[in-house]
Amino acid sequence: MDVIGFNKQIRSIVSKWVEEGELKGIDRKKTIDLKIPYIYTLFEKDAYSKLGVCMLLCTGYLDAYKILSYKQKECMNNDEEEDILGLLCDIEDYDDLVAEISADPNLLARLLEKIDEFANMNGLAKMLLVKSLSDSENAWLNSRFCNHQEDIINYDKEVTVSLLTTNYKRKKHYQENVSMIDFNDGIIMNLVGFINNLVKIDMDNATSLALEIGKIDYAASKYLVGKFSDEDDIFLDHIDYYESYPVDAIVNRLLFSPEFLKDAIWMVLAIMVNKNYRDIPLSEDLLANKDAKKMAKKLVLK
Repeated sequence: MDVIGFNKQIRSIVSKWVEEGELKGIDRKKTIDLKIPYIYTLFEKDAYSKLGVCMLLCTGYLDAYKILSYKQKECMNNDEEEDILGLLCDIEDYDDLVAEISADPNLLARLLEKIDEFANMNGLAKMLLVKSLSDSENAWLNSRFCNHQEDIINYDKEVTVSLLTTNYKRKKHYQENVSMIDFNDGIIMNLVGFINNLVKIDMDNATSLALEIGKIDYAASKYLVGKFSDEDDIFLDHIDYYESYPVDAIVNRLLFSPEFLKDAIWMVLAIMVNKNYRDIPLSEDLLANKDAKKMAKKLVLK
């Protein structure tokens, strides 16, 4: 269960501002710009108001740093974003942050934008941002803004098949009830991309996740082989690989062959979420049959 601290509360408040602006036909940038004078007035009010500003600025700093640090490592920052990241790295403490904000309303606006951006990311994206931080970055951030620990607790944790399926359900619910666009392939692409990035920042977790995926993929493929002539080659390829190759090779193919991983994720969702594949009923009971149990004993970390 996530820790609900003031980071989440601040993100909820800023996102609500943006949503209210959108309902009035005002875009995010303009909505945030309109809030800047109000925020500056809070510096001059009572201690409670000043505490609120402190919470807002600390969360804004951390969200901006996490997003821009990750993008910098992936060579995705533009010149303005790189400059902002450089400025954030020069800030020593809260007093420094207040001084910079007081001198530059544009910086405050950019921090608020990053709060809203982080708030609206899916859980897996947030996990990537936090997991990508090095031990020295975490220590450095914690020494300046202690609320960073809240995000470490919430997002620097083991990624499991359960988290992948939860993410899938949320995205599917959004497509069916909000966007009204059926883009199942897009969700799968997102999951494959997430695992590809997880490999770069947490290989141990990526390996354990691959083994978990492999166990389910094998059980589903073994059951479905022979039921669809147009997909038998895929099922047979997966079955043969799991049965014939050592664990290291299996993990390597799952993590470094996007097509193989994509097909495996479809099988995971078929059993764990959809409970069917092309109208053939499936259930988690398949994971308990003789062949699946035998494969589960093979697919373990040594």
